[in-house]
Amino acid sequence: MTDGPAVDSRTHSPTPRVRPRVIVLALWLGTAIGAWIFARARGMGPEAVGLGFVHVVSQTVWGPALYVGAYVARLAFLFSATVLTLAGGFLFGPLRGTLLTVLAANLSAVAAYYIGRRLGAAWISEDGPPGGDRFGAGRLHAWRERMQASPFEAVLVMRLIYLPFDGVSIVAGALRLPLGAFVLATMIGTLPGTVQFVLFGASLESFRLAEPGLRLDYAAAGLGLGLAGLLIARFVRGRTSPAELAV
Repeated sequence: MTDGPAVDSRTHSPTPRVRPRVIVLALWLGTAIGAWIFARARGMGPEAVGLGFVHVVSQTVWGPALYVGAYVARLAFLFSATVLTLAGGFLFGPLRGTLLTVLAANLSAVAAYYIGRRLGAAWISEDGPPGGDRFGAGRLHAWRERMQASPFEAVLVMRLIYLPFDGVSIVAGALRLPLGAFVLATMIGTLPGTVQFVLFGASLESFRLAEPGLRLDYAAAGLGLGLAGLLIARFVRGRTSPAELAV
């Protein structure tokens, strides 16, 4: 009787593979953190960056296109959308500033939505994020189901109550909420806040905080719109049952 071929009794553990989406996410966060560290090292806060941006945009006939492009590109560095919205009002006035910012903000929101759709699905999946219950997978599952049951109302309320702009978009993409409902809710829900901050920007006599001159009529109108947005959010939440909306 002949013996069979020798079998190596040593076990080989599979080599762990790093998912491409993890690499992309790490590069994205690394870029944003690197830009923040660079700006801090040069003493450049959001105000200084915004002031420099205002100077550049105001010097070219391509200002509107540059503004829209920068609004979308700021997502790579997680730069504040609020600062650019104020800049839009300061540069272009109430009407053009609102139109350009609505366009730019919605393009930026769709870009963030697709980032969430590509990179976040593994973290908000049917089985919950890696790590299971350590990350509260059960609560996350219930929250996801309620969000998906009423996607338009959920996104609308989150926009109206000023939750982080990019965070809402990324979460909506990760949850694979319908794009149409997301875009429509974003357009409607961000309009009061967009007009509010554009009016605040248009009311500024200078983009320097050290020179805080204001046009009180624009500032008052902006404040009124902000309060109106919060009242609308309260109304929408009152009409939606807790079982249908998780905000």
